[in-house]
Amino acid sequence: MNLLKHMGLIKERHLYDAMREYYSKIKDYTFFAEEPISDIPDSILREYMKGNYLIKKKNKDNFNALTQKYNTEVPEIVKEYYSYCHPFIAGQHKNNPHKTESLFLYSAVNPNLVDALSKDIGYWVEYNTINIEEYFPIGWVGYNESSIVLERKTGHILVEYGFAENPADDKEGELWPLPLADSLYSFIRELEPYWF
Repeated sequence: MNLLKHMGLIKERHLYDAMREYYSKIKDYTFFAEEPISDIPDSILREYMKGNYLIKKKNKDNFNALTQKYNTEVPEIVKEYYSYCHPFIAGQHKNNPHKTESLFLYSAVNPNLVDALSKDIGYWVEYNTINIEEYFPIGWVGYNESSIVLERKTGHILVEYGFAENPADDKEGELWPLPLADSLYSFIRELEPYWF
């Protein structure tokens, strides 16, 4: 096994371990009540009811349509995140500038996952808000629906300022200068399960 592949496996393990640690804090599957039940196959729902939230997908999601439409690659760590069938990851993070709002990472249950990502990226492109060559969408902030993004170059997780009640104060497309975390797995590991 070459060194780069070995390093990739180490990253993969970090992500899996962080997700497993996060889900170990969830004591009742009704925490995910906002996840549309119709999107969850019965066999997966039965696993969730038993407290098994991380199920390796037999067939990986095909991101080719997304890549071709926007000429952008899906980062490897994001592909790994979606290689498990799991509900959303939500909670509060110590570095969250939106103090009263929960942060949500997309679930990997949605059969229309690629369409959902395409919608976010399409919005960024159409309204020229966030540069898809530098960032990739991974989630949103509760009520104000600001984007949570992965910075391609560094792997840092950042959050958008987002909308304001007064349109003159909107900072849509602008990102907070300090990252929430230096990687996807450290972000998940530091997230306290909670949402409202």
